[in-house]
Amino acid sequence: MIRNTTVVIIAAVMCCISTTVWGEIYFENESDPCGCFVDDLDIYDGDYYWYVDADETSVVDIFGGTVDEFAPFGFSTANISGGQTKVLDALQTSRVNITGGEVLDLSASGQSMVSIIGGEVDWLYVSDGSEATVVNGQVGYLWAEGLSTVDITGYDISYEPYFSYDNTREAWEGLLTGYWQGSESTPFSIITWDEGTYDQIVLHDLGPLPGLPEPATLLLLGCGMLVLRKRG
Repeated sequence: MIRNTTVVIIAAVMCCISTTVWGEIYFENESDPCGCFVDDLDIYDGDYYWYVDADETSVVDIFGGTVDEFAPFGFSTANISGGQTKVLDALQTSRVNITGGEVLDLSASGQSMVSIIGGEVDWLYVSDGSEATVVNGQVGYLWAEGLSTVDITGYDISYEPYFSYDNTREAWEGLLTGYWQGSESTPFSIITWDEGTYDQIVLHDLGPLPGLPEPATLLLLGCGMLVLRKRG
């Protein structure tokens, strides 16, 4: 009798362990309101997820649809190319790659890494030792603190530290402007949350926007026009 009981207990423990290892991604939506575990997850147009978290080395690809709250952690990866993600909280050593779509509120902490090469991020917050790289797309507000770093690459980058004063927080908001690299050379503007944020930013200014003459060239052209007028 004791032997049979032991077998039952071992079987129950093995079942729990199997379930824990198998489920790297957990989500809740209308089809599975009580939650469901899967190995990988692709989200398409028309899909609506209330909550998604990704652990271990799992990968979540968001091609469209809507996600209310998304929390990648562990060594998981999130690839976002479409749809709308309302709240994204990147934790631990997770990676987030954004090439399209819209993220309303993105925060990165721990040692997480965020890459933005397209799409739209309304609010970007990086803290602890996290890193963010922005080379294209749209970022509305940027707040960085702790040991975090934000790398921004583009042409004709300029920074206005006293762009707007927030009376509620009694702090100055700055403004970063420039042009993204690429064939379209899209202009960008990013509002920095406070004066300390700029200290966390690493700017990679590629120089004047290609196709636009430099000031010295404009001066020479102006002198040439004057000479031609005098000769005329």
